[in-house]
Amino acid sequence: MCMRQSKRQGRLRPLLPFPKRNVFETPKPPSMPKLVRTPEEVLRKTRRNLYLIKFTDAGLHRTPEEISGRAELLRWFARNCPRVELEDLGPSETSGIIIGGIGTLMRVGFDKQSLAKYVAAWENPDASSKDPRWKCYCYAYRTYRKNAARIRKIRNEYLAAL
Repeated sequence: MCMRQSKRQGRLRPLLPFPKRNVFETPKPPSMPKLVRTPEEVLRKTRRNLYLIKFTDAGLHRTPEEISGRAELLRWFARNCPRVELEDLGPSETSGIIIGGIGTLMRVGFDKQSLAKYVAAWENPDASSKDPRWKCYCYAYRTYRKNAARIRKIRNEYLAAL
């Protein structure tokens, strides 16, 4: 092995033909499983209106990375609203069937400024989306509470009839 002497320390160090980083580092372990919440779980926890972005062509057999327009929208948020929380959500608890996979719905933690930026960039004056690949919705907490009470009542009547 070729050696060279360090002027500062006066000792020999090996001359390596590769960079100083650890070339033999172990590969990163696989990422941990992701906990996915439903829109209703988020509403119960936050007790605030929920802003959702629904990707229109996100079928059941697509991964989030394959969803058309998703990467573009994530880049836009990173550049223009970097402090906004984004979270993949699962399907609604009341849907009855699985509608779409993970990545079909994305929670966006808008504040007033970031919501105004988003609307200016991605929505038309009639509240339709400028890009047909996704649409932003607001699920009002008040509406959720009404629906939850109605569903709870129906469930209790059903259980009482058994």
